Amino acid sequence: DADSGGGGGAYQDIVRWRERETPRWRCLHAPWYSRSSSRARAGEIVTRRMIACLAMAAVQQPQTFLVTGSTDGIGKFTASKLAQAGHAVIIHGRNAQKVAAVAKEIGAADAFVADLSLMSEVRRLGTEVAAKYPKLDGLLNNCGTFDGDYTGKRVVTSEGNEYSLAVNVLAPFLLTSLLLASVRASGA
Repeated sequence: DADSGGGGGAYQDIVRWRERETPRWRCLHAPWYSRSSSRARAGEIVTRRMIACLAMAAVQQPQTFLVTGSTDGIGKFTASKLAQAGHAVIIHGRNAQKVAAVAKEIGAADAFVADLSLMSEVRRLGTEVAAKYPKLDGLLNNCGTFDGDYTGKRVVTSEGNEYSLAVNVLAPFLLTSLLLASVRASGA
């Protein structure tokens, strides 16, 4: 089925859609919502977007992709499938040991560590990736949070931003802006 990335009907529908449509998007943002009623729907949308990206990547030559939040969950699954398809995958996470373990496990081309709740670290990540990869075929902004520290209390970062806003909105916008020249260099 579509959610597991298998060869079922939904996956084939995405492949057929990919063959019909011009892929005008290469940068994906996987939004996470804090309202529990929206979580299932958000997960479904995210999974469908990631599988659409995998379908797009499966019919093209090897490319370079950056997947944020790729140390577990949908991000790890997506990075793994892209690597299995022969693409150069750059993974990202905020825990250095986890990033190193996943990079080794999936055979990632490169790995970066940054806490995307801090815009200073997003800027550092964007600068480092852009310097090392002047051509980037895809940016998958998968990193996200449901609720700061999972207590339901408002969490503010050391830079003064609300935690969920910083990770789910500000970081993807800033990182995409910083890497836009690299993505455009690929012809996207």
